[in-house]
Amino acid sequence: QFPFAVSCKDPDHEKKKVGELFTAFRRAKEQAGENTDRLTLEVFQQFVRQKTEQLKEQKSAHEVEYVVTLEGKHARLKARVKS
Repeated sequence: QFPFAVSCKDPDHEKKKVGELFTAFRRAKEQAGENTDRLTLEVFQQFVRQKTEQLKEQKSAHEVEYVVTLEGKHARLKARVKS
């Protein structure tokens, strides 16, 4: 189930993908024993929107891939540019 990856071009129009990414990240945090009380879908969507725009501008990319991984006792969300 991890790593879990999803690619986004426009998170505002890909709510299903962002929702799946949120669910995977939340599950990873729970598995790692991390607190998820303040992790809401609304805040997560805002983060993904900002990060996608930032990377698209900085790297002249069309798409950003997000990957959820479990590293030891920590859940990680990584963003990388897809050209």
